[in-house]
Amino acid sequence: MSAAMRREVSAAQILRDLAIPLTLIAACGLVKGSTWDELHSLPQNWDGGFLSQSTCGPPCFGGAVPGVTTEAEAFQIIDREAGFVGCDLEDRPNQGRWISCQGVIIEIDRTSRVISGLGYRTLRRITLGDAIELYGEPDSVRLFPDGVPEAPYVVMAVYFNAIMTGLQLERSEGVIYRPRESSRVDLIEYHSLPNGGLDDAQIVEWHGFTEYGFAEEER
Repeated sequence: MSAAMRREVSAAQILRDLAIPLTLIAACGLVKGSTWDELHSLPQNWDGGFLSQSTCGPPCFGGAVPGVTTEAEAFQIIDREAGFVGCDLEDRPNQGRWISCQGVIIEIDRTSRVISGLGYRTLRRITLGDAIELYGEPDSVRLFPDGVPEAPYVVMAVYFNAIMTGLQLERSEGVIYRPRESSRVDLIEYHSLPNGGLDDAQIVEWHGFTEYGFAEEER
């Protein structure tokens, strides 16, 4: 695996570590008792551009594009876009470098100082069916364990590589996941490499709305 790929694996894992199982509500410090629109002054149908493609569509969020936008440019975007509130730069030697906002996280490549990934949640309810209707079927999926051994849950991420996008779907009880058109999207991720920058054995091809389970090594 190349150094660039290792960096992207780290980027994807940081997003996931912060998002599962708490989601970005806790990870990015949303104020208890405040609603998303109160914090951001955004309309209730705001989707970050994922479906509406306003002001830009995936893998662009508010003008920030993984693999293109620099850290300095990201802060310029943050200053002018309503989707970014309470943003701080964090740099932890064993975890990475990222900009953490309320409901949005932007991972930065330490060497190039270019965005390598970002994740956000929306006000608008988006389903897997909505995404497929607009962008076609996903290329691949990956399952992520959640919960505890006596009460396991599983989260599925689906990857649309033509738009460098990963969607984390609502969690499901057990260790098997069966996606549906109505499956809710809990987190939207944009990356600079396909499959969210992940290349492990748990990445499998999308085979439609059927059951998916873990490879033996992760059970």
